[in-house]
Amino acid sequence: MKKPFKTVLTASLQDEQKALDERFEKADSVLLNPLEKKEPISPPSKVKSCTFSIPETEIVALENLFSRALKLGCRTNKSELLKAGIQTLGRMDDAQLESTISRVEKKGVGRRGTYHVINV
Repeated sequence: MKKPFKTVLTASLQDEQKALDERFEKADSVLLNPLEKKEPISPPSKVKSCTFSIPETEIVALENLFSRALKLGCRTNKSELLKAGIQTLGRMDDAQLESTISRVEKKGVGRRGTYHVINV
């Protein structure tokens, strides 16, 4: 048996009014409550371009790290890998830093034959 049109229409209007009241309550709770104080966003640090020479073997190691990162699902670039290395060195204590630096092969500056120039 069909319900009378007036009953269906009244029920529908009541449901709509209830939904509208709920939306206004939510809006009022958001708009009328004081906002939480947020810390101001610091401006991004300035980026400086730097060019240096690096041995071909270390370029290969950098490319291998890049490939490993991609396999892990980390989208990165060579500059970000170098930044990660600098951050890691920065977290070391003095003895670890000294030990790590002592293991780096020392080469003369500016030898173009076996070096690759990187612009960071």
